Amino acid sequence: MSVEIYSKNVNWDAVDSTSLYATFFAGLTTACYANQEQPDFTFADVIGWVDELINDEKTVELQQVNDAFAETQAFKKFLKRLEDKVKEAVEENGHIKKKKA
Repeated sequence: MSVEIYSKNVNWDAVDSTSLYATFFAGLTTACYANQEQPDFTFADVIGWVDELINDEKTVELQQVNDAFAETQAFKKFLKRLEDKVKEAVEENGHIKKKKA
């Protein structure tokens, strides 16, 4: 579930700058689901909280959360599927089509 939430919220045109927000949102939303609770926060709230952690220089803690998510079997399978789709597209087209601006 967390991978699906992550993939819906990360901006694929700006993965480096949005991945951390999507990771935290996915984790918090999934925790609510596991506890049979409704989330009482929005993606915008999570962005604010993560920005506060960044401003407070909690980089070690942020990296630990990011690393823990990246090490889950679900995320590894997601990356493998994504990699396979990219390889398939390259094999079919001989290159990756760039998005037109």
